[in-house]
Amino acid sequence: MEQGVGSASRAPAAASPQEHPQPAVNQVASIGWIAGGSFPGSPSMPATGPQSTAPNHDRPGQNDESQPSESEATVPEPQDAQSLRLTLAPDRHAVSRGETISVAVALTGARDVTSVPFHLQFDPGVLQYVGTRTGPALNGRSLQPIFLASVNPDRPGDLAVGLSFVRSSGTFNGSGAILLIDFLALGRGRSDLHFDRATVRGATSEPLTAEVVGSTAEVR
Repeated sequence: MEQGVGSASRAPAAASPQEHPQPAVNQVASIGWIAGGSFPGSPSMPATGPQSTAPNHDRPGQNDESQPSESEATVPEPQDAQSLRLTLAPDRHAVSRGETISVAVALTGARDVTSVPFHLQFDPGVLQYVGTRTGPALNGRSLQPIFLASVNPDRPGDLAVGLSFVRSSGTFNGSGAILLIDFLALGRGRSDLHFDRATVRGATSEPLTAEVVGSTAEVR
């Protein structure tokens, strides 16, 4: 997010109050949900208004002495900036029956991400959904994630997941595994793991252009 900067003759603005981050609050609810829609009753969905005043906990802070001039503030992004990507990455591509496999949901090149709703498709004859937890990219940050994850009994191979961040806690920037989804290796075979109706949303809840990459898992 860009920050307005006055001319050199103006007195530096007073520093904003130091935010005291609250502990992360993770909630998992087994309820029906459609990716890309609203989370019923959830107070944590990103606001539809701009979040230019929200703290950015994932970028290095800037003080008044190190802020760029107005001409520097309009410089375009570096050419080597990473493209936004949403990826499924199992911790192992082959497991034995009865073992647990963890599939990381990873973001690469994220900027001001407020929510990531998606469906994950898998073979219910090969894998059985166990549970979802926050990934290491969210650990140790002041971001407060709230997520929902459930499998429709009528479609046992369709896992609906919604992840959002409490607006006052900031937005996600950077790269890393934001969720870990655990499956039980149920029967021998190979299961595709791919996204369906996946969306990465920005500061005003707008859909962002992102590459979506699936994977596979084999049970021996």
